[in-house]
Amino acid sequence: MQISYVKTKDKDFIDLRSDTIFNISDEMRVFIANAKASDMLYNEDQNVNKLEQILSELFNMEDCIWTPSCTMANLIGLLLSKNCLGCEILLGKNSHINKLERKNALFIGGFSYNLLPDYDGYLEPNAIQNAITKENEFYPEQVSIALENSHNLAGGVVFSPQYLKSVCEVALKNHLRVHLDGARIFNASVALNQPLSEWSLNKKGPDTISISLSKCLSTPSGGALLLKNYREKKRAKYLRKAIGGTMHTGAGFLAAAAVFQLNKWYDGVITSQIKKIHDLAKYLSVELNNISQDFCVIHKVQTNIVYLSFINEKLGKQMKSSLHENKILCSFLGKTDMRPNEEYSLRFVVHKDISKDDIDHVLSIINLYASSGCSLDTHQIVK
Repeated sequence: MQISYVKTKDKDFIDLRSDTIFNISDEMRVFIANAKASDMLYNEDQNVNKLEQILSELFNMEDCIWTPSCTMANLIGLLLSKNCLGCEILLGKNSHINKLERKNALFIGGFSYNLLPDYDGYLEPNAIQNAITKENEFYPEQVSIALENSHNLAGGVVFSPQYLKSVCEVALKNHLRVHLDGARIFNASVALNQPLSEWSLNKKGPDTISISLSKCLSTPSGGALLLKNYREKKRAKYLRKAIGGTMHTGAGFLAAAAVFQLNKWYDGVITSQIKKIHDLAKYLSVELNNISQDFCVIHKVQTNIVYLSFINEKLGKQMKSSLHENKILCSFLGKTDMRPNEEYSLRFVVHKDISKDDIDHVLSIINLYASSGCSLDTHQIVK
């Protein structure tokens, strides 16, 4: 039987759907191919071990485990705080863990969520304090506070280590753990010009920090969970195995890609790349706001995410369709419930494969769409 292979990505498309969509460099491919992988289950894979050591040192955390995804890292971080079925976690209503990973902790961990306002991308420490209750016959045991930095649905906005310290103080006072969803924590560090070690607050900060190695470091796949207490590593690895995250030999090749990129982090190459990405996103947002009053970017762009907001759903869907017809991909999120008067949004995520010429082309299509008031055909603009 002849097998036909489907081409899944057209290089002529400008793909702004996510910062997980990019081309792997030939240099990285060679590095991965030459990596020597062993079974991670027996702690024998040197790439996994080295990656965990590097990340622990960079973040000034006691220990770290590699995970197949940041989603799994978030789940394990929450499961480590579980004391009983129905334990409660305090987190943002619009956080990624709630909006896009909600079923994970609910289904596997049996958690309940206490959802707090996070319209600006963070939880007010006073709101957290006011939401804290004592366990009794009516209220569940509260075990953890979950934060997100940068905050996806707020537009990639970031909070400072000083803010994180204030939340950790509330948590300590009330005997709660803190989990930081740091899928894009490298973006937050670059945006604030802060070293990664600041997020541990000199080891007095979050109990766990998750990382997406694909978003932050442009690797093929993988995540990591940083641990403040090295004694929890055994439990974290047990949980990883229980939910199918022990990939034996395959993990070594994915970890090798992250080691390859972290070497560039030490050299400042990744920092420069992320700064360029952030600058392009800011440029996109400024120019979008100059095009039309029918849509606008109403959040402060600090990192690589831009939300273009519409009052009219039809207008947003038509623009997405027009962009697609002109080989530009973005995401239509519908109602985001993030800010007053914002009903529908298109999301643009800038990544390492996006150039200024790409952004200018996107702007030209949107500008022509706004001026014509109708959907565009592909023959009208040729890149």
